[in-house]
Amino acid sequence: MARCGGGAAPKGPGPAAAERQRLKEALAEQLRQDLDRLLVEGTHSDVTFQVGDEEVRVHRAVLLARAPLLCERLVGRQLQLHGLEPAELRELLR
Repeated sequence: MARCGGGAAPKGPGPAAAERQRLKEALAEQLRQDLDRLLVEGTHSDVTFQVGDEEVRVHRAVLLARAPLLCERLVGRQLQLHGLEPAELRELLR
């Protein structure tokens, strides 16, 4: 029985495979940039870490993506961290 459309897309090396790889890399880079922007801006953040004398505002989505174990320990919307500097927390989440 004949199939309309000629069957599945070709696999392996070729223009279609190269384009898929390029799109995959572009999407991954965009996701990294979006997560970094959420971390830096803190706008509409839903979690606050008290680190020393400073509050570091973070989005729960960033925690889930970058530090899932830390997110699991978060019971409410605020967590106090001892022995860590604000810059170290930001670097950890990056």
